[in-house]
Amino acid sequence: MPAKFLLDIYLDKATLPQFIPPSRLNEIFLLKFPLEKRLKIEEQKVKPYTISYPRFFYNEKELITNFSIELSVLDEKLLEYFLEVFSIPSDRLLIGDVHIEKIKIKNLQEEDFEDLLQNNELTTEIVLDFITPTILEKKNIEYLLPDPVEIFIDATEKWNAFSRKKISFDNDWILKHVRITAVFLRTFHVEMPTLPPKVGFTGKVFFKINTKSTLELNKILALKRFIEYSHLGKYTNLSFGKVITL
Repeated sequence: MPAKFLLDIYLDKATLPQFIPPSRLNEIFLLKFPLEKRLKIEEQKVKPYTISYPRFFYNEKELITNFSIELSVLDEKLLEYFLEVFSIPSDRLLIGDVHIEKIKIKNLQEEDFEDLLQNNELTTEIVLDFITPTILEKKNIEYLLPDPVEIFIDATEKWNAFSRKKISFDNDWILKHVRITAVFLRTFHVEMPTLPPKVGFTGKVFFKINTKSTLELNKILALKRFIEYSHLGKYTNLSFGKVITL
């Protein structure tokens, strides 16, 4: 059961948004887990949660004393644990020389995988809006184009990692039936602690699904909705790859 919620984070003094790297937020969240569980999460190829903090990537000049991030959880058991640990007051956590004083959970939203597959308005047009820099992978190489095959295979792999109801797609089917009709993109150069410099893309991509099969169309539409939880590409636990659907 994928879920997402907001974390309102309050600081003890003002700082710039870009001084709060998502990599540090990821470390802080994992510190709340017992060592054995933390190591298991870190070893997973498909990360069971995503962090979304778009403000890090933009050169904002206004100091902040609180901010919100979105946390998506793909593993139902992990969701219960996250909600539990964030509801318990903990020792003051540090981001650089700034302390986190408190964290509040709000706007919890959950959907069952079965609902994602069943409750879809059958439309053949899809728009994906890439909010934070996205890095896909093609033949083990980081890839900077919104290739339909890489997008929907990435989403399928993440779906199948956590859902009992599996989805399968043939690459050739996607090549034949999923077409890009318009693209409005820009690239982002990102420097973040713990990673070499990265380049990702943001912007809108418009797709047309050319199929008479309602079964296949419904699977694509289910993945479209799931992408808002799973995000796309690499480093989604570091705020890369956040996507909303239009």
